[in-house]
Amino acid sequence: MNLIKVEGREGLCRKDGKNRNGSYTYYWRRQVPVIFENGNRGSKPEKIRLGTNFEHALKDAGRLNAELEAKLSDVPVQQEVTLSVAISEYLDTAREMASYREIKRNLEQFLGYKGDVPLSRITRTDVLRFLAASKVGPDGKRISVATVNGKLADLKPFFGYALDMGYLEFSPMERIKPEKYTRTQKRIPTSQETRTLLDACKPWMKRIIQAMYLTGGRESEVLRLRWEDVHLGEKWLALMRTKNRERKPIPHDIAFESTLENLLGQIALEAGFPAEGPVFVNGNGKEYTRGQFYIPFRRLVKRLGMAWLQPSCFRPLTSTEIEERSDNPRLSQLQLGHSKLSTTMNHYMRRNQEAKKRAAKYIEAFAREVEGGPVDHQIDHLAKKAGVTVDGSEDKKLV
Repeated sequence: MNLIKVEGREGLCRKDGKNRNGSYTYYWRRQVPVIFENGNRGSKPEKIRLGTNFEHALKDAGRLNAELEAKLSDVPVQQEVTLSVAISEYLDTAREMASYREIKRNLEQFLGYKGDVPLSRITRTDVLRFLAASKVGPDGKRISVATVNGKLADLKPFFGYALDMGYLEFSPMERIKPEKYTRTQKRIPTSQETRTLLDACKPWMKRIIQAMYLTGGRESEVLRLRWEDVHLGEKWLALMRTKNRERKPIPHDIAFESTLENLLGQIALEAGFPAEGPVFVNGNGKEYTRGQFYIPFRRLVKRLGMAWLQPSCFRPLTSTEIEERSDNPRLSQLQLGHSKLSTTMNHYMRRNQEAKKRAAKYIEAFAREVEGGPVDHQIDHLAKKAGVTVDGSEDKKLV
């Protein structure tokens, strides 16, 4: 879209072409002086849409020109905030978030892609190009849609923060929506497969896996479990939920029986019954990182011939076992902490897979009634003509 200056009117422009109804769209556009982070002076363009009414646009343009002149005469020119400074300020406010590491990584990737430019120069096109470039990894492999949508989810609150701080007048995230994709249902391990895995893994990994399917917690939630959230005498613990809309940890209470009680009691005994600190610690006495658990786990399942098995499979395993043994999906929903029952039913249960198998058996029975009867009768008729029975033996009654 090209803008043409309205003759004799400072700052007032219009589109070079007419709208469908024959009117023009007017804009106010001026160069506003700024001082960049490195101390150099410059200017940045500002553009505001004023509508299609010429008289109203003329008044608004005069008002905006007067405000700009007053601002330049009374207030010293402010430094324009760069992308790196805004990211640093935002990360200071996001340190308490459970997904702080992921937020920091995604924002640093965006900084490396765009460079340390003034924040006001970032456009919607820049964000879309960054998301498109994020679909392919450094090794050329395709990145999942969910991962790219996660980058978008971290950029939106950052630009919202810049908008609230007055660093931007318009957010470049407007009208950018996450890409839709079909969520495939994961295969849920059976009790025999789970037993095989537990027998093959090392004791430290076995304890983490047991805690995962005994609580229904996510991998990150179990690895971050702390002793101050475990109450052995009262038989309950609190997992800090790390996946929610607020992106902040929310405690989720879970009751347990003797199996998990014995597991946690044995760990506490070996650690000297600590009052605080992480429950699962590595050889250095620190909390396990995701990579320290995930990489050995993947190597083990590949060696066992179960490459399809992921740590996230134990959460739907817990949900399925609760529902099948109690015939009450609400119990699974409460254990997993889902706000909607449909989430538990559609993505965290084996019920759909078993229902499809039962449906196939019903269709098979119907097919035998429709096709099997007449076909079998025709075979018998032809066999009798040939002097043999259906099983191929000779029919003694026929000559």
